[in-house]
Formats: sequence, structure tokens, C-alpha cells
Amino acid sequence: MPQPAPQPYPNQSQNGPQPNQYNNWYGQHNQYSQRGPQNPYLTTLYPAAPAPTPTAAAIQTQPKRKFGWIIAVIAAVLAVVLAVTVTLVLRRNDSAPSAKDSAPSAKDIEEIYGTTLTSEHYDLQKPMLNVANSKDFTMHVTSKAIDGVAKSTTINGCSFFCVYTDPTLSMPAMVSHTFDRKHETLRMHGVSQPDGSTDSWLSSDVSMNLGFSGFPAYWLVQWRDENGGKLAKPRVTYFTVKDSQRADVATPQNLVLAVEEDGVLRISWDKVSGAKGYRLHVFQQNTAHDLMLDKVLVDTDKTSIRMDEFDDIKKCGGLGQKECTVDDRSSTRNGSLGSLVSQSEDGAMHCKASKELDLDEAYCSDYDLKELYGGDQELADKFMTQFDPQMDVSNGWIGVTALDDDNHESYVAAKSLEPLKSSIVIGEATWTNRKIDSIVKIGTPWGTLNDETKRMRAKYYVTMLDGYVHEIYEDCSQDTLKDSSLQEYECKVPGTWFTNLRFFQDEGDYHQYSQQVAAFKRSEPKTGLANSALVKAVGEAKAIDSKPLGQNGVEKYKPFGSTPYVRYVAENMLAMHESIDVSEYASSPSAPTIDMVVEEALGQNAYLYAMRGAGADGMRFDCRNDGDRSVLVVEYAENAKTRRDELYTAVMDAAEEINADNDADRVKQIENLLAARAEYDYEAFDDSKQLGYVEAVTRHPRSWGGGVLLDGKGVCASYATCFDAIADQVGLTSLTVIGFVESKDAMSHMWNRVQIDGTWMDTDPTWDDDGDHAGSAYQLKRANGLDLHDTFASGGWMLASSMAAYGGSGE
Repeated sequence: MPQPAPQPYPNQSQNGPQPNQYNNWYGQHNQYSQRGPQNPYLTTLYPAAPAPTPTAAAIQTQPKRKFGWIIAVIAAVLAVVLAVTVTLVLRRNDSAPSAKDSAPSAKDIEEIYGTTLTSEHYDLQKPMLNVANSKDFTMHVTSKAIDGVAKSTTINGCSFFCVYTDPTLSMPAMVSHTFDRKHETLRMHGVSQPDGSTDSWLSSDVSMNLGFSGFPAYWLVQWRDENGGKLAKPRVTYFTVKDSQRADVATPQNLVLAVEEDGVLRISWDKVSGAKGYRLHVFQQNTAHDLMLDKVLVDTDKTSIRMDEFDDIKKCGGLGQKECTVDDRSSTRNGSLGSLVSQSEDGAMHCKASKELDLDEAYCSDYDLKELYGGDQELADKFMTQFDPQMDVSNGWIGVTALDDDNHESYVAAKSLEPLKSSIVIGEATWTNRKIDSIVKIGTPWGTLNDETKRMRAKYYVTMLDGYVHEIYEDCSQDTLKDSSLQEYECKVPGTWFTNLRFFQDEGDYHQYSQQVAAFKRSEPKTGLANSALVKAVGEAKAIDSKPLGQNGVEKYKPFGSTPYVRYVAENMLAMHESIDVSEYASSPSAPTIDMVVEEALGQNAYLYAMRGAGADGMRFDCRNDGDRSVLVVEYAENAKTRRDELYTAVMDAAEEINADNDADRVKQIENLLAARAEYDYEAFDDSKQLGYVEAVTRHPRSWGGGVLLDGKGVCASYATCFDAIADQVGLTSLTVIGFVESKDAMSHMWNRVQIDGTWMDTDPTWDDDGDHAGSAYQLKRANGLDLHDTFASGGWMLASSMAAYGGSGE
């Protein structure tokens, strides 16, 4: 696998932020205003003349849709943001940062940025410490570039320069951008909210805006130049602010998001000593809309809670709201996340159908798009009847804070929902289900239907957090035969809480149905990646047994890490060390959280992936403080070593058959070998859908690991990790990539990325398996160029700050 350039490892002894402190998200409002001339580089902005409120036409020259449920107040919000922007600058002039605050010569750049952000890939600037939380930043942007932003649905203020709350640069802070076309400037400042202000984004009170607040450190990044061109090395500046708003309690650690077997999200974290309770947030951001919201979900004294244990704050269960009833909970389940989908695919189709029928009351989302589109009703109607996930679905994060006795919040710990979007149910696809049900009369014999109708009738249609309609084959194995002329079956919808009734003429009709459905499933896209959360270690820590990079005796496994920190952890886990001292890396203020490091190490090292197992039963993790040291505690199952060694033996056996003279042909040989030796494990995949991953992994323990080589069968994770392990041994530069597939049952998926003649190329050995040989439809396409494949951009498979050097995510 590819390795980062060697980096020095300074003896870092300062008291930096501890692991798991860097987690949260951001928001912004793109504005076009008239302001005085600005300096051409990133600078501190001092008071200037108030800016007039821009007109809708000035703001947007091409449609950018807004969230349906806030359209009624969007004009007020824009006005408020502008008012806050101006007032903050005028009120807080006396708190502008001094030169001493802005350029502390005592801080060594290498020490601040650590091994996560290196000069090889970033233009690292001198850090700024203890600046005022009202600090503003500006840069020069040409009027032509500003016009380009106005016409784009994908480029906004943060595409030029942004502030992030984590060192992997995946979670922007809450900021506001102001484009000034006349004077060719872009201005940015923080717009954080105070404790418990659940609707402060609507408030006209300037005290509701705390500037930059809520995080121990920030990373300012300039991505583009004044003409809108991407910088070869983005410019990064680390800074901290004077922030007295946080409670004197620790940040919650080990935040875990997991989708349970009924499709409901569970949120868990470690108990915080001295905390009165905890506050849950959902952060949502949509780059096309250029808008961010922070919604408080609930206050709780628990450390593990399901989304159906509380309801939307507007109805019940939130701050100052009535307690949720059983009916409230059962009707909404993941309903508090519903606002991330402003319009679903099912909703758009329903809207289109109702308009085509010229109904008096069209069933459309409550978008008031005509005004936003300059009075163009035809254009507004067009976008109302089309589902565009980039415009209609927000990025989302779950956040948790600890509360003190006065209900003040700690720093926020947050985790992205992106890897789970295609598994979190937000409701049934009502219009689609009704449309399909209307095609066939109840009791019509299954054998009389054509194949297309059978396939549609065998499924139940559900809307997930990605906004798509997911088609899920029903499990009708529970016979509820009653005194009736028909046989009635109660069918479960796997991965959801839904059930449905199906009627068959007789037992023979039902068996014909079952056999046909089993055949249909074999023709569906082959995915099945398990999104398993890290399991916490519970045993006592042992004596430090970790060794430095290159001294762990595991080179035969080709250990990989996109940074020295990740590789160090990967090497020590491959050596099965149990107490890994990570202080040298974790002490840097720009160190990623340990869970991010471990996730990449597991995903990019096939033997670690196999050792851990899809059920996460093979390895457990915890990061603990031992005096002035940070220690990663790892517990290994008894069979972890066996899993590693048996996969290595199989990989080396397979590698002997790869003998092509060039890299591209070696890729094709590996794909052909896997196709000839193995087949997709539909039984394991079906069990994961019908029974859940826990039971499926118990029944098929190697189908998510080395099964393709060891058992001749496996799901996508097995194909990808086996490909990666073989590729490493034959001299290829190889990675695994995680994302989701654009299908009617979109699921998480894993494929591979290899470097061919200096260019990153994607290849999918699972989808290329055509039987006894590999096809070429998904073979060696440019990175992020595989049809129907979307790469996760927020991490999981690799630190987000490293992705650009390894082909990126396509965003």
C-alpha cells in the first residue's frame, strides 16, 4: 500500500486537547453585499459600513432550492444574519486580536499540525492563539468568480475558505459568508449559538451570536484562489479563541452511532464525571442550499438512547416540552431526523403525479420556490417534481454535550450520519406503496402475474435518510392462516419496523412466490457492507507494549496508514500489542480522534479487518489516560490471531498466480482469480437483511472477511479486502474505498482503488465477478468514476484530510 512521506516525530509535551475533542459541524449563509475595499489576502476584518440587504435576484442567478419547512422564515433569517454581522463588528471592536495573539512565535508549526496536516499536502501558516471569538476573515475574490458562485449549486463560500472544528477538515464550524461583488471580497465570521438556544438561529437578538464558540481549536482553510481555481496546497491556519461559554465539564467521549435491526438509530457515549445530564443535537448542512441548522433533540440523563425514545422538539420530549407518549414514539421512530430530507424521492414522484392529474391540491412539499426563482413558476414547478439528493438531502451529524448544574454545555462531540444514511428509516414511501398495491387486486394468483409485476409486488417501499425510495423484499415466512378463503401471511420488512399483510390463493401459490423472490434477490446489486461500531474495551490496562514505527515485525502484512499516526497504530495492532502509547501523536492539537485513526487502520489493512470481524467481536478498543500518557487499549478475541494468519496464508497462495508485467494487467489478473475461485454469498447477504448483521455474521463468520479466498464465497467487503491484500503482495499501490451504491436498495458498499502510472483508478471486483471470470464494466475507471458508486466524503475509510492525496471522494 502507499505510504506517506517520512515525517519527524517531535517530542511533544505541551498540554494539547485530548482525543475525541474535535467533533462538530457548521452552517453558513451566502450573501451578496456592498462593502468597503478589503485586503487581497486572509486578514482580520475591522468595522466597516453596514451592508444593505441583498435582493433575491442579487443573491441567486440560478435556482438554489431551500428547505421547505423554513421557506416561510428564510427572508427573515437572511435579514437577521446581516444585522448580526454588522452589529457584532461594531460592538466588539475593542476585542479585536492583538498582534501578539495573532502570531505566537513560541508555537512550533510542526508541533501544532502534527502528522495529520503536513507541508507535503498543505501550505501551513503560523498559528493564531486566543483571538477574539468575533474574529472575521476576508479574502479577495474576483467578480467573475463571484458570478460563478451565484450560478452554481455546488460551490459556495466554504468552497473558497472555511473554518473547521476538527483537524481532518471534515466538519466546518458555524460560519456566515458575505460576497461583495463590487469590492471583490469574501468575508467570513463565526455564528455559534449559546447554551440551550434551540431556535437562536431565528433570533434578532445579537447576543444569540457568539462568533466562534464551542470548540477548543479551529482550522482555517483557503481552498481556492481569487479566481476560483483550486489551490495545489490548501492554506491552513490553526487558531484558538477566547471562549468563556463552555461548561467546566469534560466533553463526552466515545460517541457511537448504530442502526438497530428495526432501522432505528441508537446513540451512545461514555459517562462524564460531574455532569448533571447531556444534550443531544442534530446538525444539518446542505451545500446546495448554503444553509446550516442546529436543532436540540433532547436533554437526558442516559448515556445510551434510541431515536424513538423522544420525539421532535416541536411536539414533545425536548426542552420545556411535554413528555413523549408511547404513541408519539411509535409513530415517529427516527422522525427527529426527518428535516434532513427536505423532499424525498417518493414525495417528488407524488408531487409530479398530482400535478399531471391537475389536482386542485397538489401533493407537493411546501416549497415556495416561485419567489426564489425570480417569479419563474415553470422553473419552480420543475424542481418541485424532481428529486435531487444534493439539493434535497442535508449532511447530518449527531452531537452530544455534557451539562453542568446550570445547564451550560461542554464542548460538543459529534459524529457523521453519512455512513448510516442508507440504513436509517425515516418513513414508508407512502405514494409508491399505494401505487404498487393498486396494480393488482388482492388475492390474484401469484402465477398469473408477469415477472415485472411480481418483482414490484414482492417488495415494500421505504424512505431512508438518504431521501431515496428503498425497495426491500418482504419476509413472509410467518404464516398467520385464518378462517378465510385466502391464506394470509404477516410479512416483515427487514431492517425496518414495518409489517405488511400478503394474501395467497393456497400453499402452492405461496411456495411459488417464495421461489420466485429468491431468484429475484440473486439479480440485485451485490453490496452488503456491515457498518459495525467500535466496541469498547472493558478490561484492565496492561503494561505498555507498543513499539515505534518499523520495529513491530509486521512488514509481511504490508501495514498502511495515510499518516504516520495511523500506520503506527496499524503496525502495533497487527503485532497484537495490547497497550499502545499514542501520546507522541495524540498530544498534537491537530491530532485526529483515536476512533478516526482506528477506523482507517481497520479499513485499510485487510488482516486487521479480518481480525476484528464484521460483527466487531474480534477486537475491542478504549483510549485511556495513564498519567501524562494517552494509551490505546486493545483487547483481542482468542481467534483474532487465527483469522490473521489463515488469511495471510491464503493471500500468499493467491499472489503466486499473479505474474503480469504491468500494474493494469495485474489488477485484471487479481479480479479474474477472485471470480474463478469465489462467488457472491447471497445467503449471507440475505441473512443480513432478514436476520440482522449480528445473526448473519454468526452464521457466516468469514463472509465479510477472508471468505472469498478461504471459503470460496463472500460479500463485497470480502472481495475488496482480499483484492487489497493480494495487490499489496504483488507490488500494487492499493486501497479499499467505502461508499454506497445508487440502487433501489442503496446500501453501503466496498470496492478498491489502485494507482496505475501515477493515476488513481477505481475497480470493483465484486460487481465485475461474472461467474468464472471477471468482466470489465467496473474495472479500472478513474477515481470516483465508477457508475452508481458514491464515495463517503466524511471519512470512515480514510481520514478526510488525507483523501485528496489518494484520489479524493469526488466532492
